[in-house]
Amino acid sequence: MKRLAVRLVALVICCFSIPAAALQDQVLLDNVTYTVDTEAGTISDGENFYQYQITLRSDGYTLDITYPNGVEYSRTAFPGGYSEEYGEDYRSTPSAYPDGDTLEEVLQQADVVTAPQKQAQRGNKSVLLLLLLLVLGIFFAGYPYGAWYIEWGWHFKGAEPSPGALLFNRVIGILLLIGTLVWFLFL
Repeated sequence: MKRLAVRLVALVICCFSIPAAALQDQVLLDNVTYTVDTEAGTISDGENFYQYQITLRSDGYTLDITYPNGVEYSRTAFPGGYSEEYGEDYRSTPSAYPDGDTLEEVLQQADVVTAPQKQAQRGNKSVLLLLLLLVLGIFFAGYPYGAWYIEWGWHFKGAEPSPGALLFNRVIGILLLIGTLVWFLFL
């Protein structure tokens, strides 16, 4: 039992220590290919890099974009619409740079900026359900005999599970743990 607990802890640590790949997405908009790098927080049109930062809120988001020449653009989106703020020199930005609406559209097509409704759905996860699924996963993976007994053993007097039944319960428990963690952390 002790070895199993150590293995489960090692499995969880391994799952969280896997380095994430740089998340880059290419978007074609108005005959220009933009590269969105979510790890660096940049948008590139092949010649220029635009820094962006998104602050998600329960009712929308705020998008801040810094142009290569230092000019800043900010848009706050909320369920009824949006508001914009421009830096001092935004209007005098050369037309070689795309406007803030275009860069926001690029981020939307790359699924970086999510609609407030999507974000609200994503944030409504039941912690009680998470705990229940984690407890079930740990029970099935750590104590497959007990899981078998609850499933079938109580039906029969003096019955013993087969090694295959124990392995099956252990695998189900591990898959339940992994699925629960992926659901809660990434979806």
